[in-house]
Amino acid sequence: MKFLVVAIVLVAAVSCASVGSVDLDKTFQEWKVKFGKVYSSPEEEAKRKQIWTDNWDRIEAHNAQFSQGLETWSMALNHFADMTWEEFSGTMLMKVPKSSLEVEGGVPN
Repeated sequence: MKFLVVAIVLVAAVSCASVGSVDLDKTFQEWKVKFGKVYSSPEEEAKRKQIWTDNWDRIEAHNAQFSQGLETWSMALNHFADMTWEEFSGTMLMKVPKSSLEVEGGVPN
């Protein structure tokens, strides 16, 4: 379920063809410029680049299945691509309210 939500966030309306050899360093730099990303330190940038690379790999694997007709939609990088699922869901998704049965006492009045 988590993957599905991440995938939906990263979905693009257009199909992305897989490129044989991609210069990920150059692609990451271009992505940073496109989305105005600036990091506070080289360490933070290295961390974000690793997360971005992991998401890139996931997108490429999904789009390979899309191009084989095994998926009905394609994915692309967006401005959230340098965030983990935990970071994204913690900052961008709504929290599910506790039901009255989960609140103190366990039984509503």
